[in-house]
Formats: sequence, structure tokens, C-alpha cells
Amino acid sequence: MCYLREFRTFVAVYEERSFTGAAFRMNATQSGISQQVKKIEQVVGIRLFDRGTRTVKPTAQGELYYLHCQRLLREYDEAVSDLKEQPGTESGTSISLGVVPWLSRCILPPVLARFAAAYPGITLNVEEASGEVLEARLREGHLNLIVSENDVCDSDTINQGAVSQCVLVTGRHERGVSRDILPAELATRNIILPPKGNPLRTVADRMFAGYGVKPAKSIEINSISAAVNLAAQSSWSAFVPIVALVAETATIDCVVDRIVGGPDVGVVVRTRRISLTPTEQILRENLMAELTRFALNTQLISQSYSGRQEPKAVGHHPQPDRDRWAGAMAERYFELP
Repeated sequence: MCYLREFRTFVAVYEERSFTGAAFRMNATQSGISQQVKKIEQVVGIRLFDRGTRTVKPTAQGELYYLHCQRLLREYDEAVSDLKEQPGTESGTSISLGVVPWLSRCILPPVLARFAAAYPGITLNVEEASGEVLEARLREGHLNLIVSENDVCDSDTINQGAVSQCVLVTGRHERGVSRDILPAELATRNIILPPKGNPLRTVADRMFAGYGVKPAKSIEINSISAAVNLAAQSSWSAFVPIVALVAETATIDCVVDRIVGGPDVGVVVRTRRISLTPTEQILRENLMAELTRFALNTQLISQSYSGRQEPKAVGHHPQPDRDRWAGAMAERYFELP
């Protein structure tokens, strides 16, 4: 029976056309190489080389055997490479994930719990910062993936993210009940906005310009959580993605006004490299599944604030089915029992 070393020895002799050259290539003696070739010929029962005084020349059978050896060695190398790239085999390595704060409260807890259980050998480092800071750290190579807001006009939102409706959040003591408002009413509101450069601010400014309105007054706050809490306790309204309210439902009492013809903002998972390790890819896909689950819940969140009767379905996904769907997505990506 021939083993991998015999295959590699045969290939070395064939390509070098010399036992001496093959010996140097294989870090072996010339006599040892000659003996291995003889062993191969004995096993297959066919002469594979014509031996000269200085060179060796493959026979027709040797040419054919060379092709088979190449294929077998290539398949072996590919098999080893595939095994090394299986998810979870990067033990001892780490993944650095950056998330904007409000998204970390919304999507990270279930994702991180499942990831840690599935891949205990992977260290996951999580960093919270604004989207602008995370983008810079991703470009500089400090982070592997980031989850942040994104302008819906950016193609990355379509290819790598979810979309959330933008709404105005105000304290219940100020407005009483939620309602749909026309863009013209924006001119009567005091609105809390993110700083310029933030994708959510870009979306808001485009809306104001498109409808030819501007807020009665505006202030800038970089934290969505701080903006929502300020709005809940004052006469100001916070311009936020509705999915951001998921993390605030237990601590604030507010109403949500939906803007007729209002804009959406994207939420994307960006990566440093196009080619990800299998484990990075699984983490990315599970983050995407969680983002999609929150996007599907958008209408339910809005109606729960307005006091209307909760619908039995959003689109074609009843509530229990959406939860089972999100769980199935996570189990599929993590391949958990």
C-alpha cells in the first residue's frame, strides 16, 4: 500500500526528472528516494520510470499515475484546509465586534449568549461607540465587524442590513396618545436630533429639505437613550428609529408619532474583510437574523405605544411564528441541537 509520502516522492521524481533532485526536494537520500519508487512500482505492478544514467523519464503509465497522484494530494490538502476552516475550530482566536449603544441593548444579549455557548474557544470582544467611531476603527483594522445605523440610500443597507421606520417620541404627559402626523407639523415641534455626520441625522435633514420644513427648535444629542428619556420627561420630541424603543419600553412612558411619508434608516452589519472566517460569518448572519426579527416587530411596537389593539399578524407573520422563525434562524446558523 502507498501512503502520502510515497505519492509526494513520486511527484518529486516526476517533476525533477532526477533522483538526486527529488532527494534534495524531499530532504531525503538518493538511495531512499530510489527505494520508495521501486516500492511503488512493486505495489502497482507496472514500471513507471525509464531510468537513464543521469535522468529518469516517466513511462506512459507513469504519466497517468502522476495525474492521479496530483489529484489525490490536492484533495487531501483541500480536506485538511476544509477541516481547519470549520466553524469553531479557530480555538484561541478572538473576534472584535463594535456596536452602537442602543443596538447593543436590542440585539446583543441573545446573540452573545448563543455564540458563547456554541463556541467557548472563541474570545468575543465587544466595543460600544458611535457609528462614526466604529467606522473608523473598522477601517483601521481594530474591529472585525460592526453593527450601526446606515443611510437607506447606501447599497450596504440593502445587501447587509435591515430597515427601521423613523418616528417622533414624546412624553405621554405632553401628547396623550400616539397618532400619524403630516410633515408640516414638524415645523411646530421642538426636536432632538443626532449630531451632523450621524446617518440618522442625514436621514432627518433629507426629510426636512424634501418637505421644505424645519423644526421650531432643535438640539443635538448623540445618545438615542438620552434623547428618548429627555423627550419622555419634557415637551421635546426625539427623532429615532422605532426599533431603538425596544430597549426603553420598561423605563419610559411615551407616545410614538409616525410621520406620514416619513423616512427609514438602515441598520447594517459591516465587516473589515470581504472574506470572513466561518465563525465570523456565522456571527454576522446571526446578528442579521436578530436585526430582521426586530424589523418585523416594528409595527407591533408602534401600536403598543399608541394604545391600539395589537394586530394578530404583521404582514404574513403571526407573532408566535415570528419568534419561532427567529429562533430557527439562530439554530440554523449556530447548528445547535
